[in-house]
Amino acid sequence: MHRARRWTVAAGLTTLLVLVAFVPAAAATPDDTSHRAGAVAATPETRSANVSGLVDGEQIGSQEGNSAEQVADSDTITVLQSFNLTRNRSGSVAVRLSYTVPDRVRSLETTLPENATVTRAAGFTRVNGTTYEWDGESTTPVLSYRRNPNETINRSGPEGASGRYLGVDAGEWALFTRSPTPTEWTYVGTPPVTFERDMRTVGPGATGDWLVYLGDVETVERTANDQTIRLAVPERASMAESPEAVLSSLSNASNALRVGDRDERVFVLAAPTGENVTWGARGYQIGDADMWVKDTERLDTAENIWLHEYVHSRQAFRPTTQTRWLLEASAVYYAASLTLEQDRIDFDAYRSRLGAGSEPVYDGIILAAPSTWTDSANYYRGPLVAGRIDEQIRLATDDERTFQDTMRLLNGRTRAVTQASLLSTVERAGGNRPAL
Repeated sequence: MHRARRWTVAAGLTTLLVLVAFVPAAAATPDDTSHRAGAVAATPETRSANVSGLVDGEQIGSQEGNSAEQVADSDTITVLQSFNLTRNRSGSVAVRLSYTVPDRVRSLETTLPENATVTRAAGFTRVNGTTYEWDGESTTPVLSYRRNPNETINRSGPEGASGRYLGVDAGEWALFTRSPTPTEWTYVGTPPVTFERDMRTVGPGATGDWLVYLGDVETVERTANDQTIRLAVPERASMAESPEAVLSSLSNASNALRVGDRDERVFVLAAPTGENVTWGARGYQIGDADMWVKDTERLDTAENIWLHEYVHSRQAFRPTTQTRWLLEASAVYYAASLTLEQDRIDFDAYRSRLGAGSEPVYDGIILAAPSTWTDSANYYRGPLVAGRIDEQIRLATDDERTFQDTMRLLNGRTRAVTQASLLSTVERAGGNRPAL
């Protein structure tokens, strides 16, 4: 009987993508046996070979010469990226890039954001409108510029908000995402010259790997499950939940979500509201594990945005067009189910949130075909389907496995997740067939 159920999981998935019913199942927590897949760094062996040591998707290095030319010197280019409010300039923040360049580096170029206004270039010369080249002599070159941090979005669906901002300079404070500054270099010798970035604020503030807050702020943190969660609460924020409660919920989710891709550090920022800044989203996640959530968001709701954005930080797979629905679907599903497990909502609230995906407006929706989506189908029909897949896997394995096993297998992939690989991975989680 179990074998028959196992085969049903994969065979019925196409039908599940247009599912209109949800049957809840009990929770299970399989062991987390996956590991984080990092960027691949290949050591070049010939002149001008490329190095694929990517950091933040920005940096590219190449080697000149051979191993006989190795120089006893630091193997790392470092850049300190600092941020400062420009109180006399509305819609502007000051950014400074301070590099330390090892002797083995022969050339280095950095590209600034399009809206940057350069105020200082020491040890750099301008190549074109946005690219600056190191002069080859200064060991501590500096680039300083101003940029507009204001960023807007028009988002609908359950994560949308009444305003437009994703990043803003509010005068006395600012919350924004740092701009990428792609850096390319060449070097001699081995091992490869790598790249490290450090971020700080000039004056009060807090930073993650991508998010920056400038202004008075307090930070609290908690370490659990080999993961440190740092919560930054601006002085201007009016929290609907206590920082301790938010950290407790996130730490609980860190343990309960056994899907791999558990970053060592998570940066969470409470976005201030009620100060003539209208956010375009209830929450926003960027990079590996940076996120902000509006200070008014609560934990006792099936749409728990604190957990929704945290789940996004645990998604390492790359979707294709046919599997893009899974990003928001799994975030909504686990935000609701983890909140239920934490006894912050009752079962009726959980069932109501997932059951919303069975409304007639979603009849005919095919999640693998985004052109058919209406009314944020990935946020409503998507989690309903994720829940049903979870149920079927549990039934097929006597609760020994769950949809988390599927997510863990997807996170372990180096290739993009196609429709075929998703079907195969679901079958593997619920049976014995290998995933594609």
